[in-house]
Amino acid sequence: MSPFSFFNYIVLNPNSFNKTELQQIITHEKIHANQKHTLDVLIGQLACIALWFNPVIWFYNKDLKQNLEFIADFKTQNTFDPKSYQSTLLKTTLAHHQMQFSNNFYNSLIKKRIVMLHKSKSKKVNLLKHTLVLPLLALFLIACSSKEATKPETQEYQTSIRKTASNANDTASNSDPLVYLDGKEVPNNTIKSINPETIEAVNVLKNEKAFEKYGDKGKHGVIEITTKK
Repeated sequence: MSPFSFFNYIVLNPNSFNKTELQQIITHEKIHANQKHTLDVLIGQLACIALWFNPVIWFYNKDLKQNLEFIADFKTQNTFDPKSYQSTLLKTTLAHHQMQFSNNFYNSLIKKRIVMLHKSKSKKVNLLKHTLVLPLLALFLIACSSKEATKPETQEYQTSIRKTASNANDTASNSDPLVYLDGKEVPNNTIKSINPETIEAVNVLKNEKAFEKYGDKGKHGVIEITTKK
């Protein structure tokens, strides 16, 4: 029987391993015990019983057990020489059958476990890369988003203002409308001297609307201009 743990109990045959291998196995199983991995396995098994008809739960339960082994492997390898620990994993190649709700030292695919151990070496480097790259990426996305959100709106607004001001200017060339600048009546030719960039809004009143607001004075139309404060 291969080594396994069940809650705080560790079961192994000391005659099957040398001193170093025993230390590695016991360290591995202690991690399972200290982190209550048996409870995780039991919950996974109960979920399979309750949801036996759902194929997803079986894959999830398999990945759960495998992930628990990855955790114990990673922490154990940090304590011992990595090559020596990986040799211990490779020592047993035959499948061992035992209680399904126990933490089996060899219950995961050996190849996957060793591959994960090699990946874990670059974990800190990758974490540092992500720590540096993600904030820069976030700032870049925010900057692009703000630029795209405000620039077209500003350009469209300025274009609208200039077009309205131009129409108002054409109206002033063809007739003699009233011109109000910021609520005050100004000479008709004042429009030509106003910088469109300073205009916030232009309102052109004609016919009945102009007469209703300004009486007979507005019979030729009224141009209301509001500048930016």
